[in-house]
Amino acid sequence: MKKESKQYGELNENDLKINMKAVYEGMKYQSKSKQELLARIQQIELRKNDTSSEETHDYVYLNLRNQKKIEGRGVSFLKLGARILTIAAVIFFVSVLIYNVHIRLEKQKEAAVDLNEVDQINKENKEQNENKEQNENKQGEHNSQNSDSEQSHENQQNKESNQINEEYGKDNLFGNEREVPVRVSMEELHLTGEFRLSDCYLTNVVQPENQYIIDKEGILWGLGDNRAGQLGQSVQGYFGEAYVDYTKEPVKIAENVVHVDASRNYFAVYLTEDGSLYGMGANFDGLMGIKQVGSYFNHSIDVCAIRPVLLMKDVAYARCGEYHILVLKKDGTVWKIGDTKDDSQKPDSMGTIDWYENTPISEPKKMLEDAIYISTDSFQCAAIRSDGTLWTWGDNRKGVLGTGNYEEGTVETPQQIATDVNMVWLGEVAFNSTVTKITYGMRQSEARLPIPQMIIQKKDGTFWGCGVGFGEYEKIVSGEKIKLSADLVPVGLTSKDSQIMNHELRDFPLGTSYFEVIQYLKKKQISYQAFEVSNEIEISHNYFGNQYACSVLEFSDSGKLETIEIGFGFSPEGKIRVQSSVEEVQSIYGEEDISLYKNNGSIIKEYVYANGYLQISSRDGAVTNIKISKYSFLPQVIMEKLCSKEERTYQSEQDKLMEIPPTINEFELQNGKVILYETVDSQSLTRQYQVETIPCKLGKAVVVTRSTTIDNETKVDQLILSIMDDKFDKVLAKVIKLNAIGGSHISINEQEVSVEYSKNPKKIIENASDKEIGKIYLTDDGWVERN
Repeated sequence: MKKESKQYGELNENDLKINMKAVYEGMKYQSKSKQELLARIQQIELRKNDTSSEETHDYVYLNLRNQKKIEGRGVSFLKLGARILTIAAVIFFVSVLIYNVHIRLEKQKEAAVDLNEVDQINKENKEQNENKEQNENKQGEHNSQNSDSEQSHENQQNKESNQINEEYGKDNLFGNEREVPVRVSMEELHLTGEFRLSDCYLTNVVQPENQYIIDKEGILWGLGDNRAGQLGQSVQGYFGEAYVDYTKEPVKIAENVVHVDASRNYFAVYLTEDGSLYGMGANFDGLMGIKQVGSYFNHSIDVCAIRPVLLMKDVAYARCGEYHILVLKKDGTVWKIGDTKDDSQKPDSMGTIDWYENTPISEPKKMLEDAIYISTDSFQCAAIRSDGTLWTWGDNRKGVLGTGNYEEGTVETPQQIATDVNMVWLGEVAFNSTVTKITYGMRQSEARLPIPQMIIQKKDGTFWGCGVGFGEYEKIVSGEKIKLSADLVPVGLTSKDSQIMNHELRDFPLGTSYFEVIQYLKKKQISYQAFEVSNEIEISHNYFGNQYACSVLEFSDSGKLETIEIGFGFSPEGKIRVQSSVEEVQSIYGEEDISLYKNNGSIIKEYVYANGYLQISSRDGAVTNIKISKYSFLPQVIMEKLCSKEERTYQSEQDKLMEIPPTINEFELQNGKVILYETVDSQSLTRQYQVETIPCKLGKAVVVTRSTTIDNETKVDQLILSIMDDKFDKVLAKVIKLNAIGGSHISINEQEVSVEYSKNPKKIIENASDKEIGKIYLTDDGWVERN
């Protein structure tokens, strides 16, 4: 056996080597490694003259391997054929994809809107509208024609927007193009003609607590909050007393100003005609060039730039982010002052941005050269170079920078992401704000929209976007689950859905049942939240990628709609919206029926409305709330007149010792009744006022019955009688106040009006004796008490 084995091995040694090499070459069919096969070839060389039994083992092993290889040859050809087919299929589909992309680009070029033609059409239409207005004015119909002209102009703008959307709103390889709502007119975006940096100058900048305006004479004005000295008036307001230091009327800041921008974090910059860039306000990270030596929470002027400070010279343009300033100099260099990392990315910041003492001065850092335009938002920066390339850097966790990296954090160095770019917007697609005048407590969404997106316009007229809402890639950022695209995808601009219209409210007249409202909202797939305890439904809408509570519907205990309160968007009929000016309201509704002035500076004006009343609250000249109610707030107006602030003022002995100002209790209106919550002798109680008005020769007779609830026990304990003028502005006769009574009722007939009350506080009017009942009559001279 050994001899036969040896002879076989000797005779087939070369064949064995060849077989083993073939096995090595065919590794994809075998399980042994390259090293193992080479080792066996070496073993054959060493055992050439050896007749040990291992040769038999090698023969048997190699013979089996050779058999497997031979058997595997058929399998290898099948797999090879399958792979060839797979490669051919991939090549075919790639070819189809490339062809579709080519066709898509050709269609875009063919379908691109000739914006110069659109601009010319706009001018012609504008001239036609002006000629039409002049002709109609000659016919003496000025007011109605103005309204028609405005409507015609609005329709024309919508038509232009639709034309653009039709061209750019096609299907593409990424799905349907997303329409990006724009709150300003297309004309204000300067989408046509040659690029001019002056077209991008900001002259009306609004943040939730500040507004900066450049008038036609180049004077910069500011108003609003001044907690960090951001109004440049050499004074600084205190953080905890925002409204005390809130400037309602514009204050002059500087002259010869061409451009201004502001951050929502209490600092602003402005550019003068000579190219000087000034800053004022918060000094985050030494942003204003001031070395911090104190704390923001005291009144140290060393921490803030309470007067304008010169930041840089030879500047062409500048924009503000959350904690940084991006500067474009006249030589085309781009500089960053401050930081583009947000709170969560900063070590040891505990979620707040460097309020620390002894912060070093933030030196300007050169980022790019040969730039012609820059843009910035919260923590992102972008620049267009003279060759049309677009460069971005900053926080890219939400894909806003368009780099194609979906798991990127902060991009420190500018990255090129596009070519042939004409314009870029980070955040909202706009330059100047749409808000004409801010009000105290304005929402961020009503000022400059914080949208995590980037929109670009290429030189061929197409629009592209990236960031949140442009794709289906899901990730969690700062605990929020979002969908995004880190790649630029085709988009279209539209004025549609650029405002919250609250159209559903048109179908909810007062008296609509709770069930009908719920069914309607479900059918229309409108977001809402029901609060059964308070009989309320809160309706919300998606606005530029964020969900906002827009209206609250209140129902009676029987389930009937009694109040619609709108805090965001338009009224049901679409005539006014939150943030409309008081002048707009007056031009539409005329003079109000009654007004109510609140201690916080707001004014409520009431108008008669279908089945109820329209109540419009305003502050600092702008609408802050719109309410449609079954109940008039006339009873509240009356109580404000009859019950002075002194009577509603409370100050405990402890408050006096600590010099805490007294509290003025405010009236509230609930279901047509006036409610007042008071504290008497350290005991909380609730006052409810039932107000009745009766026409008389002197004006309006008023009867008020007060009930007081203490420890869930309610008693009638006060009667107030008065005569007021027809508008309830003035009290015309002496007010009669009867305290410690036991109840009352009013008698009205053709001969007289009288009020009876129980003089005994322990007895209600029904249980009082004749001697315990007092009577007061309404006469031509007013209220008269008779025995």
